[in-house]
Amino acid sequence: MIGVDEQLQKFYLFGTPVALSLSPLLHNTGFKYYQLPFVYELRDTSDIQKVVDTLNVPNTRGGSVTIPHKQAIVPYLHELSDSAKQIGAVNTVIKTDNKLYGDNTDWLAIFKLLNAKLELRQNKNSSPIGLIIGAGGTSHAACYALNVLGIKFYVWNRSNDKTEELVKKFGGQACSDLTQLTEKIDVVIGTVPPTAQFVLPDQLLHKELIVVELVYNPRKTALIQQTEKHQCQTVEGIELLLEQGLVQFKLFSRREAPRKEIVQQFIEKYCNGEMKNDLPASFRLFN
Repeated sequence: MIGVDEQLQKFYLFGTPVALSLSPLLHNTGFKYYQLPFVYELRDTSDIQKVVDTLNVPNTRGGSVTIPHKQAIVPYLHELSDSAKQIGAVNTVIKTDNKLYGDNTDWLAIFKLLNAKLELRQNKNSSPIGLIIGAGGTSHAACYALNVLGIKFYVWNRSNDKTEELVKKFGGQACSDLTQLTEKIDVVIGTVPPTAQFVLPDQLLHKELIVVELVYNPRKTALIQQTEKHQCQTVEGIELLLEQGLVQFKLFSRREAPRKEIVQQFIEKYCNGEMKNDLPASFRLFN
């Protein structure tokens, strides 16, 4: 029986702050389900060299990468997936034969959940128009996902320099004032931290609007509260965390993630109390 710490193969979540992350719950539930000698732990650090040093420890198998390392880790990797190359950011690192391979599962989660909402649109003949809020690391994955979906989009960010950099890389159009947008926006992807308390101008809100929020803590950000109040269609950050993590789990373990068991743990640990009556859409299938 493997019980000695040195015998365990380790995966980590690298970034800061990570203390409240649900990623250990997701991956360790899967490892336990398959009885694998793996463990997933937190490595809270803002120092990229500490991340690299940990990845090079013999019994480290890889890990998840979050703020502020998604772009900083790239020069230290031996190989990148095609999507990670184009996005320019990595959220997944796998070590094989002492080589570090980087991938990005953020865009896949955005693509999958957004595409499912788009398939339900009543007016499928019209070309949807998107709006990305923010121009940080995660916005790169959002731009890439919209490009794969063939969706024209705008980018708004408080800093015009970052906005211009993003549209130069991925296309799209910079927007300096959301109140001046005259086109009907069909998709909004929020990538800014919850402390921004961002909400949309009222003229952009309508019942067919699809809002994708990447933040999951708190669950009900100002953007989600606003758009639910106006009966918009929403994709919560907790749903995106789940979807990207399920793909990550398969990359880590080479096994399909036990989705039902993981969702049940999320409901128990995250959607507790009265929120069990208000589950995210993709969780209801397993409740």
